[in-house]
Amino acid sequence: MRRTPALFLSVSIALALALACSDSSGPTQTCALATDASTFGNVTIDVKYQAIGAGDGHMSSVTYATQTGPVTEQNPTLPWEKDLTLTGGVQAQILGSGTVNTGGLTVEYVADAGPGNEQTGQNSCGSLANK
Repeated sequence: MRRTPALFLSVSIALALALACSDSSGPTQTCALATDASTFGNVTIDVKYQAIGAGDGHMSSVTYATQTGPVTEQNPTLPWEKDLTLTGGVQAQILGSGTVNTGGLTVEYVADAGPGNEQTGQNSCGSLANK
């Protein structure tokens, strides 16, 4: 049963990467953002998820991995942040979707499994891309 969240997130990543920051009509970009999943083993990890906007960036949804499966929040107020702990091999990952014209959007996580064992994932669109 634990494979269901991983499968959902993997399929979501593939879709998000295929659609990431595609031009819709005119200068407005539709952004589908996804991070790679963390790659810890069966350990406890403390995770900080974040979604950040700049300028006119609007995040319509953010989906993140939790202990019980993916959770989606609609129209989060940016900047958005969530701290939680994952155990039993559940891995950190965050997805987001939104639009930008002259602004930008970023989703990211920092996952900490103890001293010297930290992983991060980030994806950006618009003016925040490639920064």
